[in-house]
Amino acid sequence: MQAGQGRRPQARPRPARGPRLVPREGRGHPVRRRAGLVPAGPGGEIRARLRTGLSVDNDVNLAAVAERAHGTAADAESFALLWLGEEGLGLAIDLGGTLLRGARGGAGEIGYMPVGVPAEGTVHDFHDLVSGQAIRELAAQHGITADTGHGAVAAAVAAGERGFVDALALRIAVGLAAVVAVLDPPLVVLAGEVGQAGGAVLPDAVTAALREVSVLETAVAATALTEDPVLLGALGTTLTAVRTAVLDRG
Repeated sequence: MQAGQGRRPQARPRPARGPRLVPREGRGHPVRRRAGLVPAGPGGEIRARLRTGLSVDNDVNLAAVAERAHGTAADAESFALLWLGEEGLGLAIDLGGTLLRGARGGAGEIGYMPVGVPAEGTVHDFHDLVSGQAIRELAAQHGITADTGHGAVAAAVAAGERGFVDALALRIAVGLAAVVAVLDPPLVVLAGEVGQAGGAVLPDAVTAALREVSVLETAVAATALTEDPVLLGALGTTLTAVRTAVLDRG
């Protein structure tokens, strides 16, 4: 079965082994940083040069802002958003409307999470299980060829290929089991290109797989957003900051 390319993937955060360029909110300029850390220095330098306020944030966190405002998590007390992107992974953690960022901005870098004892030639982190490349390779084992991971998922869902979907769901559940055990969120939202492509089928499969690998349960749902969630989140965050500044001055 041949899957088409589908929607062109957008750049998303991904585990890396060195400095990289990541799109950031503000003027849209990329900021070089060490993987897993939100830079404090460059933000200050940009503020000084622009002579204005500047907010620097993780794009998966911005997607979570949009999901709370306009999507599946609108009525959730708290939730976790798992970004399954073609280019990488990310986890946003919303606790009562407040995003958990960590001491250095690295909270949610779930791609680095070990899923076994590191050894040569073996899977050793979550990225190795559910990256776009890993999904394409898994799909090939089930007779599905695609140019992208989300294209493979979309093709499998359309064809009712549950063998591949269930295998992918089990991999996702392995990572989510740790999230659920530590945070116990009432809701997990699957987002990103792969999360969107999975529709309602993938969350159902992940829910079933979680029962196999964890004694704890949580609701799993697909994102309800069809527009760019990072852009929506950035706009919402900016509007909130502007309103706050106006009210403070008044």
